[in-house]
Amino acid sequence: MKTECNGNRLVFELSDKERDAASWMDLDNASLGKLVKATALLLTKADDAVTMQAIATLMATTTYRSKAETMKLTVNGVKYKGEEAGDYEILVTKKK
Repeated sequence: MKTECNGNRLVFELSDKERDAASWMDLDNASLGKLVKATALLLTKADDAVTMQAIATLMATTTYRSKAETMKLTVNGVKYKGEEAGDYEILVTKKK
């Protein structure tokens, strides 16, 4: 996989095997790492509201695909601009 972040656009060049994968989770670790890194770079360049919506949508669809009603994410050792920001738990719950 070749990735390129060009302004507010993320460009992927996928191999046939990567293109045929049923899910990003089927990619090898190196390819998945490139995808995550390129996506993170794109999100850091985007407007905060757009970034939050994209992250929320990703968490919601991940919860849905897991056939779960809730998903709890734990993020430890968060840093912001070199400053320790602490540990966090993020709870995603499907509305009834």
